Amino acid sequence: MFRVGGQLFAISSASVQEVRSVDSLTGMTQEIPQSTVRKVRHTVRRGDTTHYVVNGTVHFGVQAAAASLIFFLRHTPTALLIDGIEKMTTMTYLQALPQAFCHEERNWYRGLTALDQTVVPVVRPEGF
Repeated sequence: MFRVGGQLFAISSASVQEVRSVDSLTGMTQEIPQSTVRKVRHTVRRGDTTHYVVNGTVHFGVQAAAASLIFFLRHTPTALLIDGIEKMTTMTYLQALPQAFCHEERNWYRGLTALDQTVVPVVRPEGF
């Protein structure tokens, strides 16, 4: 489970290749001039792969916050800026998205789960 803009989200640990501090990326990022995708302003080159850095607050439409960590996602050239990791836990149930999720967010989430009596959206890594 992780936080972006104060909101809680879940992602499969198998979807995350690496977690790093944003401070460790100093000098490694390149700005994308005149990006047409508002949530992507930078890239990070790692080995032979260029990762597009997705600003989580812009993607999810939540209150802007200073990201402290970055998830490098597995099987996709995407890195996600997040506020922090809440905790690691086991998800035992994945509920299909209700019909209220009727726009682009249907591509963002795999479904919903209940963790510690809180309903949490489960992120689809390919949705970024």
